[in-house]
Amino acid sequence: MANQKIDNYKFSENALKDKNILITGATDGIGRALALQSAKLGARVILHGRNRKKLEAIHDEITINPQSQKPTIAMLDFEIAASESYSSLSESIMDDFDCLDGLIHCAGILGDRSAIEQYDPGLWQKVMHVNLTAPFV
Repeated sequence: MANQKIDNYKFSENALKDKNILITGATDGIGRALALQSAKLGARVILHGRNRKKLEAIHDEITINPQSQKPTIAMLDFEIAASESYSSLSESIMDDFDCLDGLIHCAGILGDRSAIEQYDPGLWQKVMHVNLTAPFV
């Protein structure tokens, strides 16, 4: 396997069987694609996002696949979440799943594309909180 090129890599169809994977930002883009694929590979997916309608849509899309385990929704807005919200999420995951085998952090905000000396400090704090502090906590 050491000489195998990455573009020739093949993974088993149940590579993530019974693994508990939290995917932040699971409602759009890369997070959504990873949630769908992780579920197809056997993971118990915990779908995170801040939009209930989008979370329910991806939940339903995963649920209709008979090979996928039923996902769980974890709604939390990282921009406004208090430390108690993170503790509550963690406790809920431990109560429902006993452990977390993986975290895929796809939730993020871009902020302004401007010179640093013109950057709004409040927006800077939001960007750092969502992109860096949230996955740490």
